[in-house]
This record gives sequence, structure tokens and C-alpha cells, in this order.
Amino acid sequence: MEQSIHFGADGHANSRLATRVLRVGKRLVGRASAWRLERARVWAQGKIAGLSARRSHPATFPVACAVGMGLLWAQMHGYLHVPVSVCDWVRLGK
Repeated sequence: MEQSIHFGADGHANSRLATRVLRVGKRLVGRASAWRLERARVWAQGKIAGLSARRSHPATFPVACAVGMGLLWAQMHGYLHVPVSVCDWVRLGK
């Protein structure tokens, strides 16, 4: 920010005016940043409350592991494999 010195009618620098302008500017910036900080804090509290309200079922992790292992077993034993040859890809492009 560019600093400027205001001269009064008698030719001397009016330092009180410059100080007052800077003080008011600092106050405005401080209020704006405090308002934004308050909004961010309220948003974060809402998110935390929403996440802590959702309790997962105790069997969720073992079931997910069993499903994943079952899919891996089916893929490894060829049950999920869908053969697509080069001719099929050419026919799909037409």
C-alpha cells in the first residue's frame, strides 16, 4: 500500500489524519477477517457435528473385506473375465 503524507494549510504534515486513516482501515480489515474466521469456524463445527452424528455399523468393515476378497477370488478364477478380441473391438467401432 502506498504511504502518503497529508499537508495542512500551514505546510506541516498532518500526521494525526494519516494515523486516523490507518487506524480506521485496520479496524475495517480486522472486522472483515474476524467475520470470515467466524463463518469458517461455524462451518467446521457443523461438519464435525454431522460426521460425529453418523455412527457406522460394527459389521461394515468385515463385510466390505469379505466382499472385496470374494470379488478378488472370482476375478482370479476367471468368473469375472469377459473376453474381447481384436475383432470385437473393430466391430464395436463401426
